[in-house]
Amino acid sequence: MEAQAPVAVVLVPFTAQGHLNQLLHFSRLLSARGLPVHFVSSATHNRQAKLRVEGWNPETISNIHFHDLPLPPFPIPPPDPLNKFPDHLLPAFEATAHLRHPFAALLRTLSSTARRIVVVHESHMNFARQEASNYPNAESYQFHCPSAIFRSFLEEVNAMGKLTGQVTNSSWLLKLLLDGYFTQRFYDFLFSRREMVMAPAAGHLFNTCRLIEGQFLDLLAHDTYLGSKIWAIGPLNPMDAARSSCCHWCLEWLDKQPPKSVIYVSFGTMSSISDEQICEIAIGLERSKQKFVWVVREADKGDIFAKGEREEDQERKIQLPKGYEERVGEVGRVVRDWAPQLEILGHPSVGGFMSHCGWNSCMESMSMGVPIAAWPMHTDQPKNAILVTEVLRIGVMVREWSRREEMVTAEVVEDAVRRLMGSEEGTEMMKRAEELGQRVREVWSEVVVVPFPAQGHLNQLLHLSHLLSTRGLPVHYVGSATHNRQAKLRAEGWDPNTTSNIHFHDISLPPFPTPPPDPNATTKFPDHLLPAFEATDHLRHPFTALLRSLSPTYRRIVVINEPLMAFCAHEASNYPNTECYQFHSSSAFCSFFFTQEFDTMGKTTGQITESLGLPVISLDGCLTPGFFQFLAARSEMMKTPTSGHIFNSCHPIEGRFLDLLSKSGPFFDSKIWAIGPLNPIDTACPSRSHWCLEWLDKQPPKSVIYISFGTMSSISDEQIHEIAIGLERSEKRFVWVVREADKGDIFAQEEKEEARKIQLPQGYEERVGEVGRVMRDWAPQLEILRHPSVGGFMSHCGWNSCMESMSMGVPIAAWPMHSDQPRNAMLVTQVLKIGVMVSEWSKREELVTAEAVENAVRRLMESDEGKEIRKRAEELGKEVRGVWSENGSSHSDFDSFISNISRE
Repeated sequence: MEAQAPVAVVLVPFTAQGHLNQLLHFSRLLSARGLPVHFVSSATHNRQAKLRVEGWNPETISNIHFHDLPLPPFPIPPPDPLNKFPDHLLPAFEATAHLRHPFAALLRTLSSTARRIVVVHESHMNFARQEASNYPNAESYQFHCPSAIFRSFLEEVNAMGKLTGQVTNSSWLLKLLLDGYFTQRFYDFLFSRREMVMAPAAGHLFNTCRLIEGQFLDLLAHDTYLGSKIWAIGPLNPMDAARSSCCHWCLEWLDKQPPKSVIYVSFGTMSSISDEQICEIAIGLERSKQKFVWVVREADKGDIFAKGEREEDQERKIQLPKGYEERVGEVGRVVRDWAPQLEILGHPSVGGFMSHCGWNSCMESMSMGVPIAAWPMHTDQPKNAILVTEVLRIGVMVREWSRREEMVTAEVVEDAVRRLMGSEEGTEMMKRAEELGQRVREVWSEVVVVPFPAQGHLNQLLHLSHLLSTRGLPVHYVGSATHNRQAKLRAEGWDPNTTSNIHFHDISLPPFPTPPPDPNATTKFPDHLLPAFEATDHLRHPFTALLRSLSPTYRRIVVINEPLMAFCAHEASNYPNTECYQFHSSSAFCSFFFTQEFDTMGKTTGQITESLGLPVISLDGCLTPGFFQFLAARSEMMKTPTSGHIFNSCHPIEGRFLDLLSKSGPFFDSKIWAIGPLNPIDTACPSRSHWCLEWLDKQPPKSVIYISFGTMSSISDEQIHEIAIGLERSEKRFVWVVREADKGDIFAQEEKEEARKIQLPQGYEERVGEVGRVMRDWAPQLEILRHPSVGGFMSHCGWNSCMESMSMGVPIAAWPMHSDQPRNAMLVTQVLKIGVMVSEWSKREELVTAEAVENAVRRLMESDEGKEIRKRAEELGKEVRGVWSENGSSHSDFDSFISNISRE
């Protein structure tokens, strides 16, 4: 039986542009959290929503499934410029009743395939809640596109739309009467929908935030929605307009204008303005001598794609005064097509917005810190205008609502523009608007990730950045230009082009030596990388500058750094809204023993090791004096307290040692999250094609051993020869990566040095023929390990390689070289018992003979012992792949970490 999907979210928007837009942005946020989203509307309105989406690339949101439901033909009258309320849209609104049966059919299908169905609908689409009540695994939430101030007022109004009395004790609400907000036809439509009898919604969502409307949300919570859950999740529009890829001619014009010098004029998609009023606006803008961008377009019809056959149904061509566009010249620009409003408002040259005060427009303007000249037309707009001008005091009224029937003269338009853009009053408003915009943007967090510049470290933190990005969090990945390029070049298992929320900061480093590796060194630790490691000190000042720029803009800055990049925690401590988390690229098992070794100078390590039934391993041979000096130079900063610790591990592998860690040394009483494996574990979705994978396709299951010793260790010619002979004699199929260790800058070409060409025995590659394959370039290790023909892995036991092998259920022939690798090998062979040792660590300075290599391969791949090891490895792999299921330990720990950094 096919497993049920955990949850399906079904969104049912009302069929008007501002509503479609808000729900589509909300869909994007849900999708970014990995939730499958079903966006349900007519084919026409889904097409409209996708056509006009701003601020993100819909092609990257594969989890949004658009359901294009059929509607019968409905009248599509043109807008009436003499009637501000869009009665011409009512036939389209009324047609939404025909969505009910197809929606019910969709729910029927989803209810059998998803454990829970979450329906999010607008109040005008109440049939969605009524239908959802028929399914025990469905729950409904009401989404409110209007502001909370409007909703708090509207709930106090009786069925005929007349004020029943004092709404609140707030004097600004007493100014407004309901007359003029709607037409009688729309009242009839509203109350026909309210007649549905249904259970209360499970909760209410508002595209607002408490900074803007906290008092009105509280009014609703203590009155109308008493006992209900209310979430303020706005602004839903993307916050960083500067990162948009939108290219529009008006933006190019704005690039040439001084800061805060342009007023943007737009009255939304639903209201039509008379020719006479258009003329007054045109003259007023011209006389104000203020730079402007003015959107001059007719209101939407019920179907924006329909072409009327009758003359009276043809789209109206709005006329401006003769010669107007030529006359205003470089001072003003008229846009007659669809305008990228969010990008315009986010442009630094825009200093004001003349608006109808639709809630979308208000939220976009407020989040970008742009003050408003308010000119409300209908519905919630008068209320929103009062919020803008009298509550928040970030705007001026173009004309009072009580004079809504009068023509707004050119003089009034000119005065409003000058008040907003050129007066002392306007300067104060702009200041308040900018401060509010900054605080609104602070409701979101930004994450700064700082990896250590070695491949295994770069790789793990890039995978973590990808995961954070899929939760909708903007991530700043900070490294040298060289190491960022390396990380992206070698990324496996996902397409970095789909993670637009990862922002790479390519920091220039002064030149540093890049000596070649020494394959004949007694200690295998890569001392040749020390100049690159030491050069990371030069990242400190650019990192601090980044924190300085982000800190005033966002509510919380979350820094994730490795212990060896200790300057991060030290610098982060200078910013009260910044908190630092330490990411550990090594195992918890190794971290536990390293902690004991350094804290007690090795005095208690033997006792603890013996109590666990394990042999003692000292640090001898793991590191070099040069690296100990590197550590000592950073030891004081490494003591800076952090907010918690993150491990690329999981409880099925290291639960016991994660618990021990939480009771020892610097980890005592700290928060610890185990969120591994960070490598993608979807075996059905290989990310690329490589010739070795094609060869593996032709081999029997579990018949191939993969050999790779990572990116940091160099192996002598003599040892290479012994490995080659041992593999050949084993008569086992193999894929062997034969390549030199990385230099500090893998892209640098030294003039006097040629890259070492590793020599195999003469005629070797021809001799092994179809039995073995030698790879001399970069290998797609993750795809190789998850290939069904691979049955073993001879590895140096770097933690990345261990986690990848364990998550794919592949047993290991362990050959540790340095650093954490001896302890990882002990975890693999003696604790988890999913591998064999090629050579004991105590014999690390001896040559490993061909006989020893052959014996290790045969033990792992064909012996009874090897079969038991493989069985345990496969069982562990199954457990590990389950940690990212809905109730898995890593999924839970990651959710816990996200909740922690997103807390109020």
